[in-house]
Amino acid sequence: MFATKQRTCALLFSAAVVSFLGTAILRAQSAPTLKPAFASAIAVTGYVARGVHTVSVYDLSNDAETKIGSGTSVDVNGKFVVVVKPPLKTGQQIVAVDSSGARSNVIVVAAPPKGPHVSPTARP
Repeated sequence: MFATKQRTCALLFSAAVVSFLGTAILRAQSAPTLKPAFASAIAVTGYVARGVHTVSVYDLSNDAETKIGSGTSVDVNGKFVVVVKPPLKTGQQIVAVDSSGARSNVIVVAAPPKGPHVSPTARP
């Protein structure tokens, strides 16, 4: 009888561990991702898991985490767009957080790409 109780406890413990690890893996797979962001941008884009409808963007550059934008613009493929205020600055560290609390990797805002700027009204 003692051996049966030990097996039952071991099975319950194993099931709990598998459940916990499975939840952690699924949560990690469904974490938002941010696309590269550049200084002066007024919006950030990225992807979230299907079914997520709200994404918030936080600035981690200061002592306190500060929400700089939140949005519900998520398409059927999980692509989102969040308007941020104020515009992004070079070196700023940002993260996206979905409505379930899953967080993206932190990205650092880059300087705008350099290169020739062609005005849409320029003529050859």
